[in-house]
Amino acid sequence: MEVQETIIQFICAMGGCGKTTVAAAYARRMRRVYHGGVFLFCAQSTASFHQSLRNHLARLTANVAAQHASVEESYQCFLSLISDRGNVLLVYNNADDLEVIRRFLPNLEMRCHVIITTRCSKHNLLNNKNRVTQLLPLSEGASLDTLLHFSDKNSSQLTEDELKHAKRLANDPPVQSLPLALEHVGRNIKEKRKSFSVYRNLLASGKETARVKTSNLTDLLRYRGLSHLRVVLQKNGIEKIETLKDVNFFLLAKSIENETGIRPMDVEELRQTKERLESEVALTWDMNINDVFKSSSDARTVMETVSLFFPTDIPLEILGQASFPKVDNKDDRDNRLDAAINRLLAFSLVQENKEKNTLSAHSLVQQAVKEYMGEKRTLFSKLQSLSSYLLTILPQPKDAVMSQVNETRLLELTPHFYCVADTIVAAEAHNDQECWRLLETVRSFALRRGDVSKAKSLRERKLAATPEASTS
Repeated sequence: MEVQETIIQFICAMGGCGKTTVAAAYARRMRRVYHGGVFLFCAQSTASFHQSLRNHLARLTANVAAQHASVEESYQCFLSLISDRGNVLLVYNNADDLEVIRRFLPNLEMRCHVIITTRCSKHNLLNNKNRVTQLLPLSEGASLDTLLHFSDKNSSQLTEDELKHAKRLANDPPVQSLPLALEHVGRNIKEKRKSFSVYRNLLASGKETARVKTSNLTDLLRYRGLSHLRVVLQKNGIEKIETLKDVNFFLLAKSIENETGIRPMDVEELRQTKERLESEVALTWDMNINDVFKSSSDARTVMETVSLFFPTDIPLEILGQASFPKVDNKDDRDNRLDAAINRLLAFSLVQENKEKNTLSAHSLVQQAVKEYMGEKRTLFSKLQSLSSYLLTILPQPKDAVMSQVNETRLLELTPHFYCVADTIVAAEAHNDQECWRLLETVRSFALRRGDVSKAKSLRERKLAATPEASTS
């Protein structure tokens, strides 16, 4: 296969869907077609892209000046060096801000393919001229297969009950068919030698998590099955890394470049990519959450509200009123909500269902946002505000039977009422008067609709959290 012109392929999806994995799998499988070379770039920022350029230039030329030039000059030098090499593949990874790479796209006359992985789903670069692949969470069967693979278990050796637990674990919240979460949970089960049923209970109780949160290099390498590299990396000063995927991505770059005849990245170059080390690992969604929250206070408000509801089908009408309770003008409120949602959609933090007029978010993204609010000490005040709003919707215990229309609407919102109530208890916000009233109202509502087990659970958890309540 000869590349006749530049072809740009976008791979779009929320964090954790496997964009980097898909791009890397293609690069590895097709590397012999690209005899001019396979070049991987970290495109998260202009600075990281420039560093990738320097690394590639160091392999392609002895011209030291080119390695220390501006990013634009370095890029032009890089293009001149690959222009006569034949078929070339460029992979721009984590290009969540597509403006960063707009000026670094080869012209059509260049014989190269470009693969761009991004969480951005709304941009004028994503047009008919360029190819776009949208990744979605895995199917139910594929989710189970992925979990079994990483946990090193065979379905034929599992009991019928244990296989049922594995299916629920793979497809229900918080894992919810997300490849990254399936990998984390599967490796954890394998390492700790837990059954699927036991791990489900640990996950439900909060004693385990579907997110790897550690800055320890040994743990991260173990999760990637790369423990044998720990000593050589530590000897070169790499004790902590920013994200779990960084290890895999840069080692992948090293192996691919070695196989294509270009001098591989050495450990010192790997170390230089870790200049912005933090004391705690930044998880796959955290970088986007931080960027969005800093750029738009309304997007932050809406995303925080989304994180407290049930992850699926949050009605936009309810979301707007809950996010902006002090905005009385409906048009103003709707305009602010639309702008905020567009910002969140651009980074694939939420998904919109225009037919149902609802919004959804993955439960692990919600968890990351709630942890962010906990760290910023805003979770409690957000729960207070949301409780006040929901109390205007829910029927009070003393209310008479509602109309059929209102009752049907409330039943549709039931998962959201329950989710907020559970979050109040988990966050120990039940001592607040509004939050306490909401818990009691949700419990009464559960009894009204015949959900005795939920009502009993809320009461038991509430009494356990506040012993003096038993005397009231």
